[in-house]
Amino acid sequence: MVLKSFKAFTAVVLSTSLLFVNLSAGTTYASSSIQDAENIAPSRSNLQIINDNFDNYEYTFDENGESFKIIEQISTDLKEVHSQIYKKDNQGDYQLDENKITNIKTDGTVEITTTTSDEQIINESFQLDLSSINVVSRNKNDSLLTVNSNPSPLTGWQWSRTDQYSSQIYSLTIAAIIAALGAYIPGATASFLAALANLIYLNNVTTVYYTVYVYFKYIVGTSLPRAELDNTYVYSDKARTNLLGTTSVETYTPGWGPE
Repeated sequence: MVLKSFKAFTAVVLSTSLLFVNLSAGTTYASSSIQDAENIAPSRSNLQIINDNFDNYEYTFDENGESFKIIEQISTDLKEVHSQIYKKDNQGDYQLDENKITNIKTDGTVEITTTTSDEQIINESFQLDLSSINVVSRNKNDSLLTVNSNPSPLTGWQWSRTDQYSSQIYSLTIAAIIAALGAYIPGATASFLAALANLIYLNNVTTVYYTVYVYFKYIVGTSLPRAELDNTYVYSDKARTNLLGTTSVETYTPGWGPE
């Protein structure tokens, strides 16, 4: 699956979201309640989001009896993440342990370069996409942005298709998870992506599963779509029973959206 491009640069985008556990800056979370033995490693604990600015995303947490602090910078296109990972020493001070650079390619390849404190360089790569299934669909006909706008009214939302897909995100930091989610849920708000990534990271979720219900509005009397609605449901398990959050994104051709 080639990752979806961001629609915000070419159309009017409206987005609403619902997250089932709210993780925000300045609050400490001891644990969460997701249960999925096949997909979740032992949970991290005491996750505290210190700064949720994408230019300086900072958080601390405990894992395997050790305490960590990570400071990250996310590129504006959500394709590159720079991470500085600190580990607390016996004196209670955070010492730089490693630097990571994570790149997410348009074909779904994730490339990670890690430089350790003793200057060792480790390169790894993997594919985000595990599966992509078009569950059921009707013909989509013309593309959303091919014809100039005109004053003709639009139909109501008409279902077009339902898609299911998944992405593996093991070993990714919170900022890298934000970038990965952004590739799969274009148009979602930054706050939703960040809160969802925090929840995923806190619980060591290794694979994320998506179901997307896609609807279109057409020019009345034609098969020409001029608006798209994506209702995305995000889960932590293959059976899609452990719902993490939902988001709805409406995309309108310029000139056809709400005033």
